[in-house]
Amino acid sequence: MPTLVVARAVAPTVESSGVPFETVRDYLLSLPGLPPGLASQLRDLSAEGGTLPLPVPAELVTTSTADVGGTEATVLSSRNGLFAGVVWVRDGVMTGVAGSLSADELLSVARGLG
Repeated sequence: MPTLVVARAVAPTVESSGVPFETVRDYLLSLPGLPPGLASQLRDLSAEGGTLPLPVPAELVTTSTADVGGTEATVLSSRNGLFAGVVWVRDGVMTGVAGSLSADELLSVARGLG
């Protein structure tokens, strides 16, 4: 029997007092042994926000992007095909749709939520 979960929450924020965001980001990028993929993701982060860091176990899940009501969403699909999810942030609200449906079915639900 298919399972579906829809969740909404205030999107997380990060603040720093005293140290500029760019200083922290550049320090992390200077660390030896940082995997190239993680370094690329860190470079994409900015002080203005707009990027939601979403750790994903690449050996278990594939990711892609899709449009949900004019907002870029992250689509996650388990490599075994048993689970998928869609996550996006709009107007400070993070929404996720996940379950034992296909990514296309979950995208349809997500787009219905706007």
